Amino acid sequence: MENTTLGGALKGPGGSLVPLLCALGVSLGAVGFGYALGYSSPALPAMQGDIFRDLRCDDDDSEAVASELASLWSSMVNIGGVVGALSGGEFLERFGRKGTLLYVSAPLTFVGWAWTSVSSTPSEVIVARVVVGAGVGLASAAVPVFIAETSPAKLRGRLGSLNQAGVTFGILLVYAVGYALPHSRRDYDCGQHVKSIHPSGWRLLARIGAALALALFVVCAAYLPETPVWLATRDPAEAERARRRLRGGGGRVVDVEDLGRRLLLEDAQDQDESVSGGERDDDDDDFRAEDEHADDASSSSQTTQRQAPAPPPPPPQNDNNDQQEPA
Repeated sequence: MENTTLGGALKGPGGSLVPLLCALGVSLGAVGFGYALGYSSPALPAMQGDIFRDLRCDDDDSEAVASELASLWSSMVNIGGVVGALSGGEFLERFGRKGTLLYVSAPLTFVGWAWTSVSSTPSEVIVARVVVGAGVGLASAAVPVFIAETSPAKLRGRLGSLNQAGVTFGILLVYAVGYALPHSRRDYDCGQHVKSIHPSGWRLLARIGAALALALFVVCAAYLPETPVWLATRDPAEAERARRRLRGGGGRVVDVEDLGRRLLLEDAQDQDESVSGGERDDDDDDFRAEDEHADDASSSSQTTQRQAPAPPPPPPQNDNNDQQEPA
């Protein structure tokens, strides 16, 4: 019976907390993505009448509504996100999965949030919003690839869900912080009293976004390894060190193909581990033995067929199934 619990997968044969910790660390990028998506909801009411001063009233002059510039600013994170996501493939191949987060995504996101927190004109916050979107768009491309390439097969599905969990947590975080900030009432020209977060609250929310980007940078620089899959074709020795750090195990990898076979074999072994402490069914053992020795068996069979003489024909038998005496 296969061990299907997360705790059992981590404590079982070959289990390790390292892939889990790596997935949790890199999920900070997903949290930042969700935070950027949800930022406009608590921030926009405070920005009305502050940085967006051209408020207008609705048709019956009873309520103040956001200006066109404010609506444009809110949507700019999606424009930046599209640019970041579409360019993510090139960055992932050029700089690696960790490198994309460390050298491109986290710095871009940090700069965008820091710029937002000190902006004084609508054009500044709009451009800064695009920069934030590009940074988190790159993170949305890098995070799931990193988790998939560093997680063993027995944990890959569970750890892969941390990406989307991080996005939803980031949205919840910015909503909760926005709600907890001090509130005040302000009067607009149309005479409607509008309750919103404190006028300076949107800058504080932006600083928290910058702190999340800085945390991702520190985690990447101090802890996360690059994925063995990306390193395999560039630095096999470093790829082997990364593999051992993530999955443990001995043996010496001599080339890229050997590393690939090692990773695939470890995935197959992870799938076969059972609750009883590593016991496997006879069918699994036969399959593994056949897989490991298929080439040797095929070569030995061909050699035997070339060298061994043809076997003699079986002796004839009489009607009573007794062996016939030789003449």
